[in-house]
Amino acid sequence: MPRRREIREKALQGVYAWLLTQEDPRKVFDKVLSKSYKKLLEDFERYSSKYPENDAQFLHDLFFGVTRNYENYIQAIKEKVENWDISRIAVLDKAAMLLALSEIENFSSIPVKVTINEYLDIIKNFSTPKSTIFVNGIIDSIHLDWIKSGKIQKK
Repeated sequence: MPRRREIREKALQGVYAWLLTQEDPRKVFDKVLSKSYKKLLEDFERYSSKYPENDAQFLHDLFFGVTRNYENYIQAIKEKVENWDISRIAVLDKAAMLLALSEIENFSSIPVKVTINEYLDIIKNFSTPKSTIFVNGIIDSIHLDWIKSGKIQKK
């Protein structure tokens, strides 16, 4: 769904800004994402037959899923990057991983492969050439751990 790609990119901007500023998530959402959120909400209300899914809610839940579960997601990433200081991970790559984990955990109807591929395509355009390999390895490994532990169950 092309529209979801745009929403993921907007959420990436918001999480990136939040990671850089460490401001209250609500302030960051208002500064960075409120205009997009309001537009998506208007589209949903006005054109529900064309946009049957509430994309505004998707944006909101993605962003706040990261901020609400940040410590858990960072811990999961840390466990996968042995002998590597997490502060050395590019902020954009970290933001993409956090969003992917939020989406995997909180949106059971979206297949994991779709989530991972979407974020890999996004960072391919904005990050380093090797970022996709790194991010893919980390997210895939965490997702497999979560399935084994029963933390996530996909439809």
